[in-house]
Amino acid sequence: MALFERLGALKSWAKETGTARAALARDKRLEDPLSTNITANHFALENVATYGTPGPVTSIGYDPVQSILAIGTKKGCVKLFGKGISCTLQIEKPAPIKYLTFQCGQPKLAVVDSRNILTVFDLNTQRIYSTLAIRGYVTSIEIVPGADWLFLGLADGTIDVFDLRVGKMSPYRIPDLMTEWRKFQAEEQMKQGLEGSPNLRHPKVELVSALQFHSTDLNQMLIAYETAVILWNLRENVAVRAFEFRTSAGHQSRVTAMSWKPNGESQFVVGYDDGLLCLWDTEHEDQPIAWRYVFQEHHKNQDRTVLNEPIYRLAWCSNTDFSETYLVVSGGTHPSDNHGINVLMFNKDSTFRDPARQSILPVQAEVADFTIMPWTSPYFLGTHDPLGLAVLTTKGEILAFSLQQGYAEFLLPSAFSFSSPWLRQFRQYTNVVGQLYETLMAPPPASARQPYLPLTGGIAGPRHVYRLETTDLMITAHESGIIRMWDSSFVSLRPLPQHTLRTHQFLAQTSEITLFDFSEKTGLLAVAYASGAVLCFVLNRPEEREPETESENNSHIAHDLRMTQKNLETLDSYVADLTTEDTDLPSAEHASPTSGADSTNPFINDLQSPPLHEPVAETSDSPQAPVAVTESPSAKPASTDNIEQPLAEQLEHSSIQQTTRIEVHQQTQVQPGMYVPDFTLHTSLYDIVALAQSSTGLLAVAGKSGHICILDTHTRRIVFDSLIGSGPVDDGNAEDTQTDEAAAADIAITMIKFVHSYPPNSDKISILQLLVGKSNGSLCQISLGNDDSSWTVLGSEQVFGPLGSRIQDVYVIDLQGQTSDIDTQADKETVLSAEPVISPSPQPLEQPVAEQQEAEADGASGFLKRSLTRKQSKSSKASPSPRRSKTTRDTSESPKASRTRVQKNPHFCIIVTEMGIRVHLNVSPLKLFSFSIAELTEEIAHTSIRSSNLVRCDGGIALACLLSNGNLDVFSLPQLELIGTLETRYEKVRSQILQDGRLMVSSDPMEVAQIAFLVQPNMRYEESIKLHDPSRNLPVRPSSHMAAGNKSWFASVAAGLQRESLSLKELDLLVGGKDRPLPKAPITQQRQQTPGQGQGNVFQELNNKVNERGERLNELDQKFKEVNQASGDFLKAIKDYNERQAQKKWWEF
Repeated sequence: MALFERLGALKSWAKETGTARAALARDKRLEDPLSTNITANHFALENVATYGTPGPVTSIGYDPVQSILAIGTKKGCVKLFGKGISCTLQIEKPAPIKYLTFQCGQPKLAVVDSRNILTVFDLNTQRIYSTLAIRGYVTSIEIVPGADWLFLGLADGTIDVFDLRVGKMSPYRIPDLMTEWRKFQAEEQMKQGLEGSPNLRHPKVELVSALQFHSTDLNQMLIAYETAVILWNLRENVAVRAFEFRTSAGHQSRVTAMSWKPNGESQFVVGYDDGLLCLWDTEHEDQPIAWRYVFQEHHKNQDRTVLNEPIYRLAWCSNTDFSETYLVVSGGTHPSDNHGINVLMFNKDSTFRDPARQSILPVQAEVADFTIMPWTSPYFLGTHDPLGLAVLTTKGEILAFSLQQGYAEFLLPSAFSFSSPWLRQFRQYTNVVGQLYETLMAPPPASARQPYLPLTGGIAGPRHVYRLETTDLMITAHESGIIRMWDSSFVSLRPLPQHTLRTHQFLAQTSEITLFDFSEKTGLLAVAYASGAVLCFVLNRPEEREPETESENNSHIAHDLRMTQKNLETLDSYVADLTTEDTDLPSAEHASPTSGADSTNPFINDLQSPPLHEPVAETSDSPQAPVAVTESPSAKPASTDNIEQPLAEQLEHSSIQQTTRIEVHQQTQVQPGMYVPDFTLHTSLYDIVALAQSSTGLLAVAGKSGHICILDTHTRRIVFDSLIGSGPVDDGNAEDTQTDEAAAADIAITMIKFVHSYPPNSDKISILQLLVGKSNGSLCQISLGNDDSSWTVLGSEQVFGPLGSRIQDVYVIDLQGQTSDIDTQADKETVLSAEPVISPSPQPLEQPVAEQQEAEADGASGFLKRSLTRKQSKSSKASPSPRRSKTTRDTSESPKASRTRVQKNPHFCIIVTEMGIRVHLNVSPLKLFSFSIAELTEEIAHTSIRSSNLVRCDGGIALACLLSNGNLDVFSLPQLELIGTLETRYEKVRSQILQDGRLMVSSDPMEVAQIAFLVQPNMRYEESIKLHDPSRNLPVRPSSHMAAGNKSWFASVAAGLQRESLSLKELDLLVGGKDRPLPKAPITQQRQQTPGQGQGNVFQELNNKVNERGERLNELDQKFKEVNQASGDFLKAIKDYNERQAQKKWWEF
């Protein structure tokens, strides 16, 4: 059997080769290369821009001095945002980022990941400065503004200090204070003659949940453990007091968060796991000054307190003169309370239990963390005169709010919009016409404007490119039915908030977006949903037409019903004529429902009932979908024996047709230049896989099962609504019918596209066609004609049979490489729409004279009459033999029956499948050139094409394909010769290739990268930024007296008599010691080039490399010495242990 299959394949190959050679011999223009100007020298990978965030956000930080926002992601990336710039840093081994903090005043960023690896980045060089594996599990961090010390709280209750300047751990360490405190309590009880509690004699190790220095006194630091808060004195190196809260019932609450009061007083607030807030004073450790819940009036019943969620985060802010303070609380609410971030405002007349005002910031998702963003000063805990509040949700979304009255939400950099809500689909459009592009990019109206988060940090170099010389538009689809538009000519993505659409509000049944399509000519946006609905949006322009009234729609329906009744009467008359000619008719139970004079037939007597079937009407007034029955190219001549089969198909199609309807939306009062819903196409397709639009206003919707719906968006009329190519092609072999039907059930539509090319029976005038590609590699076409602004279906057929792999895309170009997507004047003057294009059949192409006369006499309303006349005339002729019907000798697909003369302007039809590429003459079975991916190398035999597109450069055109192995291959046209290959790291990702040689890829649901692979002489891509601005200096550290606020006279005098707080020099001496090592030698900075230096200083680059290698060798030597010393210590400890064991007596254990 395999031998016969190989012989059949060899026969088919020889036949196709001979046909292609004959076509190329007739017209030498078909071999003229179109890709001569594109060579391998044009290929180079260059990063253009990156949009979004590299994974879900897990941590957030802010530098008020440099005005830079930083986020840490789950993939171990850190992304920083400034004024129109962004930069991504990567730790050595990817892991989720737990904590990150800036060293204000210095170009340092400290990051702690989930593996407890501390990484310090140098923001000047944008490279790693140092890394260190922490000896324990890090549970909290705290940095001193203006100092080099990073305090790390560990799970074992101890605190280590890292020297950011040196890049090493400091010898200073705070022991486990909670264990010592429990032992001290046990000793005190034993002194009083009481038996100590087992929990005190053998205390449990508690982790450090939070660290925080006093707002003005560096000598005081609060250390929060699980059950208590301890005040630590750095100068004396002792624990001063312990603050532990127990209820009257003896229940001990767990500490979850804390915060000093920002005005320099000795008060602080502690949050617990039962939602309780306690205000403490450092002078009183027995009981808190006051306590309350977030919603105090709702917690009079003790049962509710058990259900409160913990206090997750606390921050105490103050205004400029400290006259008002704001306690920002995350968590602590009851399930029945309003969720969000609560803000308690206090003034001089309010108390902790009774604040002056209480507000809530509406955050829909659960809050994971937040950070206060001050304007310029990092002092006073970084909460003095705050700019706003940055919120991180559990979904990885970032929100920003102002803390002024009203709590307005800030518009964040566009990267955060890809995760709020999550990105589902994206598409970039590069050929938006001028007037439409200007309308879309117009400034938003005042009502749609939103204040931006004022990030002013970073420096852009003189050669940094902010905007590309393109007219790009990006559209993104997100969860919850949100559509956003962006001006993607800016490398940082300029948002277009006036075009943000929350589409769910226009649907009766909400469902997720499956795909969308945008017309670069008309601006119509079609959005398909999982429910089978297609919602179309149009730009609200002053010249837009008024929606049709209900009376006009009713008149169209009445006219259509009259036309349907007339066609049904014509069908009855022809059935009666066939009966008088002794034709075998179906049995009574299968008779036509319209035969005879049945007065009870609702489709004849009742005009209000819907018709069974609607023919292809040649009028624009029909609101229903005309059905075009697909004819197989190899179908047998119709006879009167199987006349019931077309009727059954018509009934089946009419049942599908009745489920499709158009709902016109009422135009709302919005400003011009904004998108408004125009209409909704309701279908029964729950598996919409493709959308396509033509430049003439046609919209095509394809279901996976093979259902196609075409509608005219200008008149809102359905042109075509039927199954195309459903079922196997009849080849005369009855034995394989069941097998073919089973295989056809698995065949799905993979793509649709509108093109202009020649119809099957004409080589003079091109018409509009809808090409339909399928998963088995077959290609179908639907020919469309326009007569007096009314679109009609001229015919549908299968172009060629299965190729074995799914069709990805189809492109149609002329001999100059141009695509014809606009109707020409000759197309408009043609009369092709008056005569349907009949699918090829085994009969001669000439129609009988009687049939032509009948067709001319019938006009627009005689479609059924013409079709039945053709069947009757064909049945009178002798049918060809079954053996002859299997071949293509006398069909339009054979080389002899094809066009024997040279066309004036032939087209190339480029068909891209998963496993290869084919170039056909026009949209026909005649193949000219082909290429198989398996021909590249044997190692990538299982590689497939993921995406493709035509690319243009220097007047040439080529085909670019991104393969599943990450290679980007470019082929010449039309010969399909490999021009070059680029190796990328993007394997099996969502991708889009642009015609100007750019690649859009998304390897992460929240990030889209844009890479240029084709060098264009008129486009420049370059990124030159600095994250640290040396001209922005750290403000002078304020003294404790500057935060006096509303202190009384006695409190001010008492504060003045207290000992002065630690200075930064004293802190350095206490923590770093006298033998503090010199600063770590920084990694070689990136060479700063001026425009006059150029980019060819090779010797300077080599010198930098040598210096960098020497620095790394020095680091390696230092690490070797440390390891050697540690191993010596370990060996000494082992020897001591062995000696002790040897000296033990037999009675010692």
